[in-house]
Amino acid sequence: MIISRQKDLAVLFEGLSSDDAFFVVGCGKCAEKLRVGGQREVEEISHRLVERGLRVVGSRVISTACSINSWEETVSEMPEIDDATVLLVMACGNGVSMISKASQMKTLPVLDTTSIGGVCHGYIIHEQCAACAECNTHLYHGLCPTAQCPKGLQNGPCGGSIDGTCEIGIERSCVWSQIYEEAEKCGSLKVFTKLHPPKDHSKKVRREGILEKI
Repeated sequence: MIISRQKDLAVLFEGLSSDDAFFVVGCGKCAEKLRVGGQREVEEISHRLVERGLRVVGSRVISTACSINSWEETVSEMPEIDDATVLLVMACGNGVSMISKASQMKTLPVLDTTSIGGVCHGYIIHEQCAACAECNTHLYHGLCPTAQCPKGLQNGPCGGSIDGTCEIGIERSCVWSQIYEEAEKCGSLKVFTKLHPPKDHSKKVRREGILEKI
């Protein structure tokens, strides 16, 4: 699941022109689950736009913003989108990019994408994966220091970690403290006795381009 949050609406609205006609698009997957881009949020944004004197021609929550096989099929039940000059998309950055490519319309994001995470037992869990293309969480008892350590350290905590908290703030746990706790439960602390090389960031780059036929 891709974690997103709503932008500062005051800043967003300042960048919108009264000369445009807006269509608001939500995403029925991650954004709806996180309650940042479902039907209620789409209606709320549309209402706020109208309150500011902006023209909203319609809105819709589509099934999956990041997976569009046919734009014509997607908009077949939304004829009012033809009257729009700008799409406001309540989805992750990936969804915004896909809709922009498919629609060939001016497309603006309403959300900020923060991390790859998930929802568990009613809580949003942030920063579970860094999409590094070199997953080594098996070394760290299922935890990802690349994503959860602000410095991406692969060989233990930094000197700023104090009593299991990260140096950037006491409200944030040090992932290496969590890794130690999990390792201790398993009776295996070998992760702390081996040197792990830095990540090979070249693996994340697709040299053959960004398009791949499926």
